[in-house]
Amino acid sequence: MIRIKYIHAGVTRMAVAQILPDGELEFVGKSEVTPGIGDTVAAVTTAAGIKPCGGCKKRQAALNKATPGWLSRILLRSSQLVDRLKARVWKR
Repeated sequence: MIRIKYIHAGVTRMAVAQILPDGELEFVGKSEVTPGIGDTVAAVTTAAGIKPCGGCKKRQAALNKATPGWLSRILLRSSQLVDRLKARVWKR
C-alpha cells in the first residue's frame, strides 16, 4: 500500500492505493481532502458572515494550490511535540 497526494479541481487530496502486478494503481477506500490555507480563510470569513464572491473562490483555489496539506503537517508536528512532552513529564 502506498499513500498518494494529488490535486483534483484545485483541492489537494490524499489516497491509499496498491500497485497491481500489471503496474496499474488500484485505489483503496475513499480519498481524504487535505485542506490548505484557502479553505481555512474561507471557513473563517464565512463564519464571520462575509459572503464569498468569484474573486474569493479564485483566491481560495490559488492559496490551496500554493499550500497543499499545510494543516495536516502542522497538526502532525504538534501531536508529535505533545507526545515528546508527555514522555518527558512521565520520566520524572
